[in-house]
Amino acid sequence: ARREDDLIAARGVWERNLKKADWNQVRELCGDALEHKSKDLQIAGWLLESLLSLNAFAGVRDGLNLILGLCERFWDTLHPEISPDDIDSRIAPIFWMNEKLSLKLKLIPMTMPQTSTDAVSYAFKDWEDAEESEKLASKNKKLYEQAVSGGKITRAKFLGSVMFTPVSFYKAQSQTLNAAVSSLLTLERLLDIRCGKASPGLKQFKDILENIQRLSDTFLEEKLEKERQDTSVSPEVKEAYESGEDRMMRISSITIRNRADAYRILSAAADYLMIHEPHSPAPYLVKRAVSWGNMTLTDLLKELVADQKDLTQILQLLGLKGLS
Repeated sequence: ARREDDLIAARGVWERNLKKADWNQVRELCGDALEHKSKDLQIAGWLLESLLSLNAFAGVRDGLNLILGLCERFWDTLHPEISPDDIDSRIAPIFWMNEKLSLKLKLIPMTMPQTSTDAVSYAFKDWEDAEESEKLASKNKKLYEQAVSGGKITRAKFLGSVMFTPVSFYKAQSQTLNAAVSSLLTLERLLDIRCGKASPGLKQFKDILENIQRLSDTFLEEKLEKERQDTSVSPEVKEAYESGEDRMMRISSITIRNRADAYRILSAAADYLMIHEPHSPAPYLVKRAVSWGNMTLTDLLKELVADQKDLTQILQLLGLKGLS
């Protein structure tokens, strides 16, 4: 029931129909075995695997709590048994968890868009791929465009999915990840006590889970900040920003009450275009223009004109202050 293809390695041009495990069956079999037959650390690891596959980060939290409870209450009788001079068999399932399940953490969805029909959910692995795409863009624009045309995930696509994901999702995800990390740290400390110098540790698992936690918290904070800003925005502008495609297409009918409203509308329009026209340069140019909104003319010229001599001449011609 656990057998399936490598979901990470299978991504890309060779992607095909993958064999997937029956995680509901795995959960039932492992749960029954732990309750009625044997307190076994490897079976608990398989149960954790099924739970994270079925219930995302809540499954990670619950699976870690289960393993922590087994190690706290049944260490002396837990399977695999500890031989008099060798603890390796007992801690082998922990090594397995650290090596195999760490990568599966990267496949758990971190976005859950609800207000856009063509937005998709993305995971931490997608964020890593998007970051690699950004590095490629700075080195070779042509290769970057080819990669995007071939379906490569971009930061704009990922952040667009975040934008359409409700703040309630990130509030719940943050609480779940905090609880999961807390349980993991407690489990690590317990294993250090039980195993001494032979303690297996869960460094890779912990590092990835904490990286996911930090990224999720970043998205949550950005959404909370947007909520705080929206309290000072006119109702018409707020309605256009939040309501999706239909009202976004009617944005020209909105009364702009102040400068902040104007820039917020521009930013919202750019976000929309990044989702629906990711290959177009327009949304990126609009974003760039919005970023110039608070610049003085002198600062803007400094950013646009690379040659210092030309910049000095332009500033002098315009009667502006020179370079500091």
